[in-house]
Amino acid sequence: MIIKMTKSGALIALCIILALSCVSCSLLDIFDLGGASGTQTTTAKTDNSSNNTPVSIAKKSGVYTILFLNEGGTEGSLSSLFICSIDTAEDYGVSFLQIPIKTYVNNAYTTIAGVYSGNYNSSLSDGNTADRARESAILAVKSIIESHFCVYVDYYLWSNPSRLGVLCEKIGGVDINVPYSMLLSNGETLMPGVQSLSGGTMAAFLSYSGFSDAVLMNVYKVLISTIYTKIKAEVTNDRVSLFVIEVRNCVVTDIPSSGGEDIFFTRKLISTESDGVKFTQASTQSCAVSSGVVEVIRRSSAVKLINDFLHVYAVEFTADMFDPDKMFTDDNNQLVSIIYTGSGSDAPVYTAANIKDGQLTLT
Repeated sequence: MIIKMTKSGALIALCIILALSCVSCSLLDIFDLGGASGTQTTTAKTDNSSNNTPVSIAKKSGVYTILFLNEGGTEGSLSSLFICSIDTAEDYGVSFLQIPIKTYVNNAYTTIAGVYSGNYNSSLSDGNTADRARESAILAVKSIIESHFCVYVDYYLWSNPSRLGVLCEKIGGVDINVPYSMLLSNGETLMPGVQSLSGGTMAAFLSYSGFSDAVLMNVYKVLISTIYTKIKAEVTNDRVSLFVIEVRNCVVTDIPSSGGEDIFFTRKLISTESDGVKFTQASTQSCAVSSGVVEVIRRSSAVKLINDFLHVYAVEFTADMFDPDKMFTDDNNQLVSIIYTGSGSDAPVYTAANIKDGQLTLT
């Protein structure tokens, strides 16, 4: 009898220890006792154990990265791609690094846009739903960014023209300086000058076929900056939670809502001054390959952006760490290799304040 009681007591003790361990972990998440942000509000989780980043250096505490993907007017086509870093520990603000969707990738898909559409269509061919196909495409691009661009991704956020139109409608429209008279696919004509766009008009504007690749990239910089400016002016701190609930169906994201991460990031964004919300793009050069014209990324510029613009690592990220499998270059194509290893001018950095003042034009 004594032996049976001892075993039972040991089992009960073990259960209590495990329960307390679970409670301790939950309390760390709730009160951010395990993080470095120092804030008393609910903060985003810092566990990034699932990422594919092939570097051993530690990520910087308090910096979170979100992959922003936007589809075009055709389902399964990538229209815009940003890596957004949000610094909650130091005064680096919010940085949006745009990656050209035609960036060369040395695989069967040739470009990042090809990776997205190829995985989307392949998933559909396998009998999956459009939602599953979209998830497959998003995760394929995420893998490219982590494994080859070497920036970990905490979360992703996806949208398309129709959803962005709804978002703009929910915030009362956004002001866009239309560069010239535009006949949209929905039959509307936009006149030159500042116009408030939302709903179907915004969706048709984003799907306008007359934009060059370079102008379309700037369209998305202007749009994100203008949405930020509008919600910063309209959404007070006590209304952030309600705002997030209202607009969450305008995007697809893996940012959890149950723990308040989405509210945390939104509050951080709108509390950042307009000079602290920055936009730039990776330095690339056009080059013809067998499948068409692509954009070849400059390795030295990419490394500099990772260090000085995104601020994602605790120590310096070096060129030998970038793109370990050489997926952004081709040793059998001399011109691609020269561009990849060469130097060139960096793209300008714009702030939300600059964009509001009209310094980034859509021409």
